[in-house]
Amino acid sequence: MALLELIAVVGVIAVATAAIVGTAKYTNNQRVIGNQVENAGVIVDRVVKASMASGHFATLNQANALRDGLFPPSMLDEVGNPRAWKGGVALTGVPVAGVPSFGAALTFDKVPGHACVKFVSQAAPGFYSIKVNDQLVKDKFEALDIPLLTRSCEPATSRVQFVYAKNGGTGLPPPGAPIPPPPIPCTPKASTTETVVDTACPAGWLGTRVFETRYTCFPETGQTIAQKPTLMSDTCQPACVLPLPHQQVDRQLRTAYRSPACSAGQAGVLTQARREERTRSRTAMCAPSPGYSAPVGNFSWTPYTVWSTWTGAGAWSVVSSSCGQACVLPSPSTETKTKQWVIEQTLTCPAGQVGAGIRKRKTFKQPLARKASCPMPASSFTWSGWNATGPVVESNWATVSTNCAPACIAPPIQRTPTTRAAPQDVRVEPCDPGFSGTITYRRNQRENGFTGTSYHCPQPSGNYTAQAYTEWLGTFYPTSAWTFTKACSTVCVPPAASTAPATRNIRSERERIECFDGAPGHIIQERFWVEYGTRKTTWSCPAANRGADPHYTYTWSGTFGYSKWMYVDFQCDFEGQK
Repeated sequence: MALLELIAVVGVIAVATAAIVGTAKYTNNQRVIGNQVENAGVIVDRVVKASMASGHFATLNQANALRDGLFPPSMLDEVGNPRAWKGGVALTGVPVAGVPSFGAALTFDKVPGHACVKFVSQAAPGFYSIKVNDQLVKDKFEALDIPLLTRSCEPATSRVQFVYAKNGGTGLPPPGAPIPPPPIPCTPKASTTETVVDTACPAGWLGTRVFETRYTCFPETGQTIAQKPTLMSDTCQPACVLPLPHQQVDRQLRTAYRSPACSAGQAGVLTQARREERTRSRTAMCAPSPGYSAPVGNFSWTPYTVWSTWTGAGAWSVVSSSCGQACVLPSPSTETKTKQWVIEQTLTCPAGQVGAGIRKRKTFKQPLARKASCPMPASSFTWSGWNATGPVVESNWATVSTNCAPACIAPPIQRTPTTRAAPQDVRVEPCDPGFSGTITYRRNQRENGFTGTSYHCPQPSGNYTAQAYTEWLGTFYPTSAWTFTKACSTVCVPPAASTAPATRNIRSERERIECFDGAPGHIIQERFWVEYGTRKTTWSCPAANRGADPHYTYTWSGTFGYSKWMYVDFQCDFEGQK
């Protein structure tokens, strides 16, 4: 079988297959449209029956419709919401001018464009009004406006609202309204196909598209309306476009070198260089495309040609040259010198002295030499680096300067304990329980401190200075026993019961100590080995006009310790000391 015959057979099979698929799809769409028209009639019938008791649609809403089962079960999805095609379906009561019983609005959302005209025209009889995408295509039981309906259904999906209204409960048009004309017989027109080459493809594409146009007959007007053409087959592909330029040239560059001999009478090495290049190329091509008016698809590149031979792109230039007269060494060809350097250090001052320290210095010497040589046969001679020709000779450390002096050492502070007169120690406490007022306690006291001399060094070296020293410690000691003054009046008000820490003496210890500041006399102080516990105090008023009597209850813990020292005999003569 020839290639052209094979292509023709494949084309026939493709067209036939597309026709079969298109017919099956058309039949399925008709069945779906018929089902939804039937569902609309069932819903309206159920709405009318459900409103017989109230006689109106004012309370109709989606929730009531779902509760009363007004939607056919075949329309409900897995969660119980009514759907048609890929959109929702809703029921609600709407006011209608001149109809006191309101109207029932049945709304289909997202009705496909290929089904919109047929679905509305087949479901239209019996409805008061119909809107497609908010465009009124039928009003007050009048005939359906087919041209307006066709234009309104052009979007990919449409929102269709059917309004059912009763007139006195009959569901018929109001008296005096125009009566829709009887159906006008019309003969459905057979579908047609159109084959368009290249011009139907997108810009820059080539190929053939086959469109089918179907026609719908509307009995209300006797009109036959052409539907939007349906694309049945498409062979459009992007046209093959060659890039500019059509040929690509690949170049390689290199630097070539050569080393010719120096001029006569000279020695050395001469190096010359020049730029050289070679090329190769490839060409873009579009392969033939049978069945198309011109090649389609992507272009391709031919393989690269072989590389051309290297050719010079300029004259030879000198890169480096050591050509010149022969090298001659100086006389003498060896030089000598002595390298000398010094290091210093600073030592700390001897013990007991301070200052910048002792500065010392040491000198080093070493003999050096260098030689001349010819690095190239035709070049100037060069000197080597200085190299040591003998050992390093170093001197002894020599003192450069001394900056030390005896350090200043200040003695510690010399101080003597002393005292000074201080204000009386005054304490105010409340009266005994059952009494109001205060008790003021007073005793004489003196403040402890020191007097003497302090020393300090104004400089790290030299003599120290002395100055008087006084320090008061803020601590006090009593010089008399407590005296008190009571300002209490009897009011017998038993306080609330309370608990407090308590001790009881087990045994006592006494010791004699000297008076403060060297005063003549002595002090006897005493402390006790005590047991710790708690004391609970309760109160009672045994008679009027007197204080409350306390009653104590002790509880002992079995733990022990020493109390503080207390003066029991104070025999110090501070006045005689002065």
